[in-house]
Amino acid sequence: MPALPNVHVIGANVDGLTTAVLLLQQGYRVTLVANAFPGDKDYQPGWFNTHWQTSATASDTITQPEDDLTSFRMLWKLAQVKAKEAGLTIISAEHIDESNPPDHHHFSGPWWKNAVPSFHWMPKHHLPEDVQQAYNYTTVLIRPARYLVWLQAQFLTLGGRRKRVTLDKLMDVAKENDQLMMVVNCCPNLDPPFSKTQPSDEMVQQWTIRASQIRKALHIKRQNQDLYLTPQMNGTVLVGAKGSASFATVHDLLHQLKRYCPELSWGKGVSDKDVVSAQPDVTPTQHRCSRVENQYLVTPLGTKISVTHNYGHQGYQSSWGASKRVVQLVNDAYTHLQHEPKAITRLLSRL
Repeated sequence: MPALPNVHVIGANVDGLTTAVLLLQQGYRVTLVANAFPGDKDYQPGWFNTHWQTSATASDTITQPEDDLTSFRMLWKLAQVKAKEAGLTIISAEHIDESNPPDHHHFSGPWWKNAVPSFHWMPKHHLPEDVQQAYNYTTVLIRPARYLVWLQAQFLTLGGRRKRVTLDKLMDVAKENDQLMMVVNCCPNLDPPFSKTQPSDEMVQQWTIRASQIRKALHIKRQNQDLYLTPQMNGTVLVGAKGSASFATVHDLLHQLKRYCPELSWGKGVSDKDVVSAQPDVTPTQHRCSRVENQYLVTPLGTKISVTHNYGHQGYQSSWGASKRVVQLVNDAYTHLQHEPKAITRLLSRL
């Protein structure tokens, strides 16, 4: 059986690293192409902890919910056997819905409730009077600073290679290797027709505070605003707000969060001295769509190559599921590229 070809994976983000690991496990030779890698001083993946919490709805296409569930199952297994090495922690999470939710007696719960451990409705007497619906579940907290380094270590252990290069456009990768036939693109900026962004009307505000007593994640969904609290597992907590309204100070935000997280008031509470950092208010941009599909291009030398796109979805929340689909797409592309010369030979034989 002939050896599988070399695949160039563009992007050392969570999607690129995860895809590269899975391709190596399939038997492909893989080169990870990026201008910076985990551990480099100029590598900037976003360092704040996050926890698995799908944003997919039951009405979404089948791929996003399944991608998210596949990712949760993998992260859960890793958190049980490689927690310290991979930077994963099992934690409790609370979701409180104030956006005119239905009464939970008539609402069976989110579509994914049976996929996570310990899902349960929170008792009314534990909630503010005006809150009708809230639930608690167990999930996985991800520390990107450690998790991405761990992923890279798996990639290198499996025989993957890295190549530092800055690409201005997608086809630049073909200039680096005229024998290249397969590419996986995990960088939306290299795919302009599909990665156009539009401004969002949402303002994001974030602060890091000292609050070692906080060991749970919290998400409050309102009509025009989301509030969140995520422990960083180093004695600090990330608190933030996303929406059309903004807070003048972190204490204004904490005043709101204390309604749902009384632990913030334990001891002396949070003073100005406990504010570690404040991130600038930003208005994010949103990608119009995700792209997980094959494309075939012809290089300047006339060689046909496959490009499997993998970007624009939910990052850590869906990384393992989306990357699993990408591996199948790469397999399909390899089969297509192998059959094409035979098809041309048959065509010429008829002349």
